[in-house]
Amino acid sequence: GAVAAFVWPGFLVSAEPATAPVVPPVSAPAAADPVALTTPASVGPYTKLTGGPAAALTQAVTGSTLPGLTGPVSAVYGTGTTPAVTVIAWSSATPVGASAIPSAFAGFQGATSAVVTDITTTPVSAGGEMRCGTTVVSGAPASLCFWADEATFGSVTVLEPTSAESAADTATAVRAAVVGG
Repeated sequence: GAVAAFVWPGFLVSAEPATAPVVPPVSAPAAADPVALTTPASVGPYTKLTGGPAAALTQAVTGSTLPGLTGPVSAVYGTGTTPAVTVIAWSSATPVGASAIPSAFAGFQGATSAVVTDITTTPVSAGGEMRCGTTVVSGAPASLCFWADEATFGSVTVLEPTSAESAADTATAVRAAVVGG
């Protein structure tokens, strides 16, 4: 249950290139230095979890490669031992651009056959944007968010959010904690 709810390796690694998200090449000037990403011990009311879900996510992310992205980090956050939020993030030497976000949603949908609806956009720091949508992960309602900015790209999944707005707030807070701003 919980591992499947948060690990969708088809998004990260796929034998079928058509199901993996394609991060388009960018021609923008290079960023000064890649951002050092971190996964803090806690974000808001959630504590970083260890064990099965976190290990499975780390294994999937560590074995992943996305063109132009390096230094992946991931974490599962929750309350007690119950996962509630996951984050996966990469650094980039060049701006990824918001055009990568629709490809990421398409990769998720292709890998999981889950539909993402009600996608909204939120500006984030570093000249970026985050888009969040409603979906179902392992039979449970979830909000799936992807962001892209001048130096990072990533995703946050919030399982069983109380509302789309609270999920977007959680995702924005998790992103800020991971990228440092």
